[in-house]
Amino acid sequence: MPTSSLDLLKAHYKVDGIVGTKLEMADGHYTGCIIPPVITGRDKDIYSRDFFSSKKMDIDREASYAYADSITDTGLFGLVGHPVVVNPDEKLLELATSKNWDIILSR
Repeated sequence: MPTSSLDLLKAHYKVDGIVGTKLEMADGHYTGCIIPPVITGRDKDIYSRDFFSSKKMDIDREASYAYADSITDTGLFGLVGHPVVVNPDEKLLELATSKNWDIILSR
């Protein structure tokens, strides 16, 4: 039984791991609690690098994707060849437009 939202995503996408803030689950339901640490901004870049290093994963960065919604997440985009912004804040939308990154708007 998954214990966090990231466990669900990992199983659904059949990937080796997902880096992000975990939302606690109990008996298949979200509890409303966050499982520390809260991973935001620059931490996403740091935790992603640590994850790849700990797994001794050889990553094809040019073929990889990262998804984010805030200008504070741009460090993460330096790790991949395909940055994708999703419902971005104003500053990230400006940057993404100037760099011709993929933009997903679902509002």
